[in-house]
Amino acid sequence: MINSYTSFFIAVPIPDEYIFSFAQLVNEINNSFPEIPTVNPTTPHLTLYYLTQEAQDDLNYIKSRVEEIKNILENNTVKIGGFNCFGKELPRVLFLNVGYPTSLNSFNQQLATSLKKYSAEDNGLGFYPHVTVASVKDPKAQEIFQAHRSRIETLFNGIRWTFPITEIIIYGANSKIQPELQNPISKIVI
Repeated sequence: MINSYTSFFIAVPIPDEYIFSFAQLVNEINNSFPEIPTVNPTTPHLTLYYLTQEAQDDLNYIKSRVEEIKNILENNTVKIGGFNCFGKELPRVLFLNVGYPTSLNSFNQQLATSLKKYSAEDNGLGFYPHVTVASVKDPKAQEIFQAHRSRIETLFNGIRWTFPITEIIIYGANSKIQPELQNPISKIVI
């Protein structure tokens, strides 16, 4: 099964108590704006670091590196809610904002140092914690988004979550399946 993944990533999962409201947000976008592709509503997460497909050969090593530095995130809380996007003038990705402790940056930097060999292309964009909801890269999706931007922003602004970081998960992802298949491979408790 691992060989069916196109990439891997390390993330903080959104707690179970918020999955229903995340699914409601995704379903509302799907029902109202079917031209806008959304993420899998069952695996909301805050991505910490992307890994290449080649990482699969060393998942035990990767997990051990995460275990070594997990204490950086101990006793930390994140706040999630509100609309934001990558690409201000011409948005590409719609996401929920994340208010996060500076320790999240430290954690990401240490991962970047110890896992550089497995660094995925997206890591070069800079670390900006977020919870992805939808993509508007396609011209039709972009057109729909621009026409209904204020209504979509209102949907995002209804989300307000605060929770402690209690676990980290290494996910396997297959971007050939839409919405992208994301399966937890390994769980690290903080």
